[in-house]
Amino acid sequence: MYEGSDELRNAARAGAATTAAVLLAVSGAGCGVVGSWSTPAVSTLVVGVDLDLTGHGPGVIYHNGLSLAADLVDEQLADQWRVELRVLDNRGDPTTSAENLATLAADPQVSVVVTAGCPRCVIDAAAELTVPVISLEGWEEVAAPVAERRWVFRLGPSAADNADALSLAMADQGVQTLGLFASSDPYGREGMGSLSDAAAREGLEVVVTADLGGDEDSVAAAAAEMAAWTPPPDPFDQFNPASELAGSGPDAVVLWLPPHLSSAAAAALRDEGYEGQLYLDMASVDELFVTEAGLAGARLVATGTAVADQRIASSPAAAARREWVQTYASRYETYHLHSAFAADALLVVADAVARAGTTDPTQLRTRIESTRIDGLSGPIRFTGDQHSGLSASALIVLTASGDRWQ
Repeated sequence: MYEGSDELRNAARAGAATTAAVLLAVSGAGCGVVGSWSTPAVSTLVVGVDLDLTGHGPGVIYHNGLSLAADLVDEQLADQWRVELRVLDNRGDPTTSAENLATLAADPQVSVVVTAGCPRCVIDAAAELTVPVISLEGWEEVAAPVAERRWVFRLGPSAADNADALSLAMADQGVQTLGLFASSDPYGREGMGSLSDAAAREGLEVVVTADLGGDEDSVAAAAAEMAAWTPPPDPFDQFNPASELAGSGPDAVVLWLPPHLSSAAAAALRDEGYEGQLYLDMASVDELFVTEAGLAGARLVATGTAVADQRIASSPAAAARREWVQTYASRYETYHLHSAFAADALLVVADAVARAGTTDPTQLRTRIESTRIDGLSGPIRFTGDQHSGLSASALIVLTASGDRWQ
């Protein structure tokens, strides 16, 4: 059931009317190549897709984004070419994902593969790949070092960029001490290191951390410890004895967790009486609408696409992002923040095909490596030395206000 603001709901009902050219408008804002493609070399672009469609990851959301983007491109360019998504479900199982990648990469009809659900599988396969792979994972290691990942590109949240944005926001709000919940996977460990470095640059002190597994018991225990943290007493301040500071917790807590754990951690902190500020990494939330009471007033680093429907469209790219949010909501009765990453993967491929004039994987790899477009999630720039494409300038910090992130 679609839930959210009346403004977005009404816009969503009308959104499909003019969205046939959404991806072309975005690409036109960057380099104009897709809209000017008049002599396509082939009629079908086959994109292999390996996603977790039946497990617990965001695979269904990514599939939604890819499907809608493919339909929009097909509608606009029906007389020239079409996109075929060849989709395999990895079920969140690493062995299955590795098999899917091998199957898709060996298919002579597949020009490029889009994947999420097993970053380690991509890393392990990188040396043998002969087809471009666009990963929607957060791990920087998926696409770096480039010398070992020539065929792998990444579109997703960056730990370092997210940490910088969060630290700046906390410094602006007067935060001095902070706690950090991080998942125990490589992205969580990467986030813990990046946030510690970024916080230090802003003069913030990480005073308590929790490296979490996937169970809610560990979340509850960590929340109790974090809420009970007490700043050391100032021996020169006679008006703030330690007894008055006991259990106040740090000024802010950062949640660097998967969505289901971030919701549990926020609720557990509030249950423990923690009244400080909450900040969330981009990967911690994927819903535009806020349903957890514990997240009221929390701040989230995200791309500006999340609030595209609230802004005046001052450029073709801005208009396309607004249209994307409305059309996605019209089709799926809600809006998922990360769907634009998947759509951008297809946009990057379409841009590469347009410039190459072919769907040959080798030529597409070269063209993807020089991508410079304004995507649905923000500016996307790949180079020979940088295979993580989302620019830091795409990030903003949102606040949970009312029923949605604003």
